[in-house]
Amino acid sequence: MKSRSLSEKGLTTLELAVVLALIAIMATFTIPYLGSWLRHYRIVGAARELASNMQNAKMLAIKNNQESCVEFDPSNNRYCIKSYKGTDGPKHEGVWNNWSSGDDTINKTVSFSGGSYKNIVFGVQTSSSPSGGPDPSGNPTLPIPADYVSFYSNRCEFNPDGTSSAGVAYITNKYETYAVKVGYSLTGNIQLWLWNPGTSKWERR
Repeated sequence: MKSRSLSEKGLTTLELAVVLALIAIMATFTIPYLGSWLRHYRIVGAARELASNMQNAKMLAIKNNQESCVEFDPSNNRYCIKSYKGTDGPKHEGVWNNWSSGDDTINKTVSFSGGSYKNIVFGVQTSSSPSGGPDPSGNPTLPIPADYVSFYSNRCEFNPDGTSSAGVAYITNKYETYAVKVGYSLTGNIQLWLWNPGTSKWERR
């Protein structure tokens, strides 16, 4: 077999250096984009799952013919679905207990502690943040509470007839803010909104 000349070997080394340089240049531009895309992907997924879980809680109330709820724990960045109050209330009718205390039935718990929910918290973005929550036209007119959950006692309750309590829960990755809103007409209508800092308005998703 004929061996390669020194000049051919040198050319191969030069080609390799050029390829490595091109890879480094591409990585310089690609890595920040991938980081931004991954951050967006996580917040969209978390917002959609929260809206879906609230819809599931509504369906549980209708199916079981008894109240259910989504209970929020903003200080620990978590929420859960409960389908049964238990019998620890007056006349054994049951009352919702705070988080996991009492005899409530917890069907599902979601924690924004890491993994696919990394850097997601209850809150609003740090720059160009909304001055208020979404009204029906998308204007930021609703007051945003200090813990970013406006449901009474941080609990969205669903009734067997499909109606519910009203409120908004805000989640963010510090760059984007989503609001999951349950209709103020008490119809149990679950809406997903995204804050647009360019127009200073909320947009339905």
